[in-house]
Amino acid sequence: MLERHPRTLPPLLGALGWILILAASSGRADDCAPIVDPDPRACAGTHSLSISKRYLLAVHAAAPGSTFAEHETYLLESDDGQGWGVVPGWEAYVGSVPEVTERDGLLYLFNPGKQRVYDLAGGSVSGASVSISDPSGDPVSYVDPSAILDDQNRIVLFFLNSTGVPPGTDPASGTDPKDFDSATEDPGSGALAFTLEAGPRVEALSSDPDIFFDGSQYLLYISFGANTRAYRADTLHGSYEAFPGLGSEALLTTAGGVPAGHYDALNTEYWTYVHANVGGVNVVRRAVHDGFDAALLVSDFTTVVAAADLGLGATTSVESPSLFDRGPSVSTPLPGLGPPGLWLLAALMSAASLAHLRQRRRSIAGNLKARRLP
Repeated sequence: MLERHPRTLPPLLGALGWILILAASSGRADDCAPIVDPDPRACAGTHSLSISKRYLLAVHAAAPGSTFAEHETYLLESDDGQGWGVVPGWEAYVGSVPEVTERDGLLYLFNPGKQRVYDLAGGSVSGASVSISDPSGDPVSYVDPSAILDDQNRIVLFFLNSTGVPPGTDPASGTDPKDFDSATEDPGSGALAFTLEAGPRVEALSSDPDIFFDGSQYLLYISFGANTRAYRADTLHGSYEAFPGLGSEALLTTAGGVPAGHYDALNTEYWTYVHANVGGVNVVRRAVHDGFDAALLVSDFTTVVAAADLGLGATTSVESPSLFDRGPSVSTPLPGLGPPGLWLLAALMSAASLAHLRQRRRSIAGNLKARRLP
């Protein structure tokens, strides 16, 4: 249509400019109703997140001496997996070991026992508790969930099954192997209710799983203290086994734990994220590698997120990374375009529209004058 009627383009640009001005002016309301369950400090009003980059990384920040109940969740974005910045409009909230995924315009943040959902178009946020049940309907206790979308676009959680662990006891403690299970989202539950799949996926003396897919196999990372183990399976809910090159202990690296993984299909390489102690505080580090034939060395990793990247003091630790790939189609050609960029773009579009209208007036006036001449 625009090609057939090129004169409509400048007015449309002007209208779009005003839309962008309104978008740049909008933001979080100062007063809004709190999310009572599960976080009374949370605000259920407008949360306009200006996500413009391909990759999302959820982490928690831990101040010196803080407990897991005092950790705060942050969300960062990147176009290359290396340089990260906090998503514009993000407000940290109380939550530990976060997990991030996105589906149909909704951004999901999972923390143990709870969930937050951000409507990226509408700008609202909601929060509620998340439950897992076995096929008989009995509750399943769990910690440290990791999320993945299955081939039916359902959210699947991988987790350490802590059913039967006494209250106040660390589910990862002790010398017995732990069951790492998976559970699939119940239809119509909005990812608030899940049903346990027959399992376990793997038994290991570990914690903090992370699940991802490389196009041909599913990969499961598990934290083993300050180390990371890696397993694989042909099917999502199958039995996971160690990579032959990593030995029976499946030890991927001793360079850090609480891992996250990603497969970069364009460059046919893997990204492995861990948090590790550097200079007395934990930071997020990344290694880029082409497979799992051998363990990763400390020298394979570089620091990609530290407290300064969150605007926090140098004594704060940044831990428990979780990565989500939004896909190449969502990456903007104008990276980092926030409200200032929207103002500039809107101004340019409006100026172009005004210039066009002035030119049209001059043209019409000239035609009228020419008609009056004998």
